Amino acid sequence: MGNGDPVTQKQFYDTMNGTKTEILNAVATVNGHVQENSVKLGVVETKLDTHEKRMDAQDVKIENQKVWNRGLASIEVALAGLLAYLGIRGD
Repeated sequence: MGNGDPVTQKQFYDTMNGTKTEILNAVATVNGHVQENSVKLGVVETKLDTHEKRMDAQDVKIENQKVWNRGLASIEVALAGLLAYLGIRGD
């Protein structure tokens, strides 16, 4: 066909039908890969959301611990002041 020989309609349609089938098969293969990637991406997004929630919970715990530590530091300062006062007064 590509060498200048005349082409019959049947030859043309047979060739085009084969090409069309190859193209449709390639599209179906790509579509399958796209669907697989979509599923994998959904799993990754779900895991990411779960990890973000866990990290947010850890942030809250860290902030609560900071508040607790500040409270303990205040008590330590008060006790140190009281002991220093009693030490000075006792002399």
